[in-house]
This record gives sequence, C-alpha cells and structure tokens, in this order.
Amino acid sequence: MENLPKSIQVIFDKNPKLSELITNPRLISNSPFIFALSQKLNYSAKGNEDEYFYRIVFKEGSSRELMTINSGELRGLPTTTCIEKGKISDVAGLERVELDNESNLMPVLLGISLYSSIQNSLSYISNLCVDIRNHQILEGQARFERISETIVDIFNSIPDLALDKSLRDAYLSRIVKNNDDCYELYVSQREQLRHSLKGNNPDYNSKYYYENELYLFKDKLLTHPVFSVFERLVAGRICEIILSGNYSKSNIQRHKDFISKAESDINDIMASRISDLDRRISYYKRDIEMDRNLTRDGIEYHNTQIEKIELGISSIKKQIFNLLGVKLSSFDLLSQLMSKDEIDVFLIGGNLIVNDMQLTSDEML
Repeated sequence: MENLPKSIQVIFDKNPKLSELITNPRLISNSPFIFALSQKLNYSAKGNEDEYFYRIVFKEGSSRELMTINSGELRGLPTTTCIEKGKISDVAGLERVELDNESNLMPVLLGISLYSSIQNSLSYISNLCVDIRNHQILEGQARFERISETIVDIFNSIPDLALDKSLRDAYLSRIVKNNDDCYELYVSQREQLRHSLKGNNPDYNSKYYYENELYLFKDKLLTHPVFSVFERLVAGRICEIILSGNYSKSNIQRHKDFISKAESDINDIMASRISDLDRRISYYKRDIEMDRNLTRDGIEYHNTQIEKIELGISSIKKQIFNLLGVKLSSFDLLSQLMSKDEIDVFLIGGNLIVNDMQLTSDEML
C-alpha cells in the first residue's frame, strides 16, 4: 500500500472496505490513456459520450517540448505548439483516439493484469539495457543494443499499448521483427560459443587441469554473450505473446518450444565440455580401483580431486540453469496465470489498479 501514490492511498483511507476488496493493490498505470478509459466507462454508464480523446502527433525531427499556457483558466496546460531553446519551432497535430468498445475491454484488461503479475518475475526485462556494457558483443554491438532498447521500451509500454489497438498492432509488428533480428544474433553467438570450445582442448596431464577448466567456465563460457542474447530472445517472445493477446495454451507452448530448442542447443555445447570433467572423475576412480601402487596419500589426493570436481560440476550446472532454465520458466508462469479462475482489475480516479495475483509455492515450481 505504501508504494501507491498518496492520491490513491487517500481513497483507500477514506474507504476502508476497499482494502478488503483489493488486498494486494498495485498501480499499473496512471497514463492519459488509462484516464480516458475510465472516463469512457463513466460516459457509457451515463449514456453520454460527447467528448473525444486525442493523441499528440509530432513531426519527425521536431522538438517534443510543448508550450504551456501561463495564465488564465487553462494555466499550466500544454498546447500543441512545440518550442526549442525557448523559441517556437513547430506545431504538433492532434489525432483522435478511438477507444475500444466495452465488448473488447476484457482482452485489454486481461493483458494489463498479466503484465502486473509478471512484472516482478520478469523484472530483468526492464534492466536489459542497464547491463549492456557487461555483455560486449564485438560483432553486431549496435544491433544488440537496439534489440535490447526495443524490448525494454515495448515491455514498459504494455499498459498503455493495451488501450490503443492501432498502436498496439504497430508495436506487435515491431517486436516480431525485433525477435527475428535477435534470433539471428543468437545463432551467430551460439556458433561462436561452439567455436571457442574447439580452440580450448583440455590438458589432462597438467596438475592444474581442474583449475584451468574452472577458469574456462567461470571467466569465458558462463559469461559468453550468447546467454545475454538468449535472455533477450525470451523477453521478446514474452512481449510478443502479451501484445498479440493470444494467451491460448497452444500459442504459449509454441513460443516455449521455440525457446526450448535454443536452450537445448546451448546446453548441448556446454555438456560436451562438462563431459570432460566427468571423464576426469572416472579416471581418478579407475586409478583408485586398479592401481595397486597407489599410496594412501595418492588415494586421498584422488578422492579430494573427485569431490572438488563434482562440486564444480554441480555449481556449473546450477549457473547454467539460472542463465537458461529460469528464463524459460517465464512461459510456465504465463500458463499458470491463465489458469486462474479470476483476475481483479479496478479503475480508481483515472488510475488502473490490479489486485496482484500471487502464485503458491507449488505453482511456482
């Protein structure tokens, strides 16, 4: 409740019963489009729809700073006059916005509600651009950054896009194209990962074999850009599902199957190197069983190495799962949310509030 704006908290304070109805409120949007939707519902209930809503359209390359009225009854409100460096530079246009009819509101509200519920679980999407510099991709860096920026922009715009069909359709086309570009970049990075292993053959005779392999995984393989691109591949597909409004099991599964194939490809590449560590364990175990000249200290050394390598393999597999499997589970989250019996959405004073759905621990598995 403390995360809500004071204007919303006041409404809850004045209406105590509201807290019983909305037990876990979350503000999704207080944008002009949400306010327009609230107004439209009010007008429809009153049988009065004599006002229209408009979107400001700027010319390409024009300043997006609008002049405001300084005095009188409309003081503080923006005009359509663009200003730049304190001078009038251009004039923006007004495009009438046709809000969806009430019969089409359910898919809209459903999409916004889903956005609310996955926002925390998929918070990494909003941070994709923050860690770009941590995943330098020498080949196609500009494309990588554009892909990331597009996903973040679309994900954060979902509440507003849900209320504007024409804009939503445009953004859907945009994310589909972006996902195609992201997949091409993924294929390139996947092959680079495969190639990097071919040039790093393990030295089984080195006494630092395990340390060298651990360094290879932690400093090169597990930080390879392919994981960052995979992360964006998942995020883009999630955005595509929400913007399409198609939450059927078959559609969610179709997207999941596509990502699962990408996950399997990376897992297979990593498994080929992990198998080298498994063979090293087998080597030590065979020595303990077969080498009659092996001293007690030698046996102890071998057992220590076996334990160390097994712990290392376990840690590596866990990190791979966090990089791949956890992201893939986003599709399961969508399916679980769609299986809910009801989703509560409230329009309060021009603000969209969702009674946040909580999954049980069993559902999150």
